Amino acid sequence: MLAAAGASVVLADADLARAAALASELGSDVATPVALNPALETDWERVVDVRPTTEPLYLLVNAAQTLRVGTIDTLDASAFQQQLQHNALGAWLGMKHAIGAMRLTGGGVIINVTSVLARVGADACAGYCAAARGVLMATKSAALECARDKLDIIVSAVLAGRIDGDAEHFLTAKYYRAHPQYRRTRWRQQSYFWPPTVRHT
Repeated sequence: MLAAAGASVVLADADLARAAALASELGSDVATPVALNPALETDWERVVDVRPTTEPLYLLVNAAQTLRVGTIDTLDASAFQQQLQHNALGAWLGMKHAIGAMRLTGGGVIINVTSVLARVGADACAGYCAAARGVLMATKSAALECARDKLDIIVSAVLAGRIDGDAEHFLTAKYYRAHPQYRRTRWRQQSYFWPPTVRHT
């Protein structure tokens, strides 16, 4: 969608082959594939610097998510920590370096995509819920800091529920019948959008 609207895009993914295949479809003149481990600060530095002068960074969409299912007494500590690092730390690092770049170029937009489980617990998902909450709280902090510093930077979070057709999602139809407030969403919808935009005056 962004490429079709005329934007140049950087496709950052842990799976470089997948990013390269999509870049090939979009065209090498508009899409650049880059390998990214979201938990590594050096990777974020490289991603943000891909187009440092000719086309400044205006929009960052953070959508990397890792899910490790396991109950409190069965999930090992490394799996819990992996979700915090990949999901929450990754989003924080993305914001850190994107805001730094956007300060220099006049502003921009950051959208962190996480889960509705930032606002509700789910069994066997303690690590994922904790990471999602971390993304939401870090988003709020970043938005308030940008407003405080009178930066023309919007920082928001999308808290997605299950998307129709997503057969791999861990939440089942039975779960949604028991928790109707966290309904499935169609691809044109989103469960929550935070914040009501914080802007300076």
